[in-house]
Amino acid sequence: MAPNSVPVFYEPGLPPPTLPLLLCQTTVSIVYPLPTITASQDIPVLSEKANGKRVERAARRASPYPTPPVRTRTVSFISSPTDGAESDTSDLTHLFDELDSRASTEPPHASTSTAAERTTDAICKPGGEVGRPGRGGYNLKKAMIGWRERELKALKDYVYELIDANLDKTKSMQSQNERCRQVVRDSASARFPRLDRYANCWPVNDIMLMRLKNTSRTARIAQEKIDAAIALEEAKAAKAKASVAKAVRNS
Repeated sequence: MAPNSVPVFYEPGLPPPTLPLLLCQTTVSIVYPLPTITASQDIPVLSEKANGKRVERAARRASPYPTPPVRTRTVSFISSPTDGAESDTSDLTHLFDELDSRASTEPPHASTSTAAERTTDAICKPGGEVGRPGRGGYNLKKAMIGWRERELKALKDYVYELIDANLDKTKSMQSQNERCRQVVRDSASARFPRLDRYANCWPVNDIMLMRLKNTSRTARIAQEKIDAAIALEEAKAAKAKASVAKAVRNS
């Protein structure tokens, strides 16, 4: 079959119609939005090489608004006349003299000065619990620096006498009346003035704590023994009573 000849000035006709396709048979490419730059962002610009490396510098922010001018304030010091300065100095001197005279004529309150001295020179309580040096506590004898052994023993004996006279030895330190505890502290401070140097008289509180801890535990153990003995006697009496009733029924 001979091929068809094409004329030299051939003009093609319309393209063939597009065939309809389903969406599932087509390939849809996702076009991501291009990055945008706002006027307030800094654009890094490559500058000349420094020591063989490129150095980036931040470009100036492009803003459509004009830059407001910078306002500066000037402060000028005006010297006052010599006469006015002398008068102000004399008034201040007169005021200071008046205050000094008032302070000298009015004596300070005795209790205020005593409280200030106590606050300044007060010896704070060590951390932890007394009588437990191996468990984060401390030893009272080592904590009371400057006290001789006989002085500390005399203090303990006197506090023991005050406990016997004013407190309930069957109760713990927390269960005691605060007024009674304050009586013990005041009496001990009156006998031993050195206790005023300790904040809230904590050595006396520690002695009371240890003493009442031992006495209340001893009293509790003794009461438990008494209760156990009473319960045993009641059990024996009930058993004897039951045996007698049983013997009466059998007879």
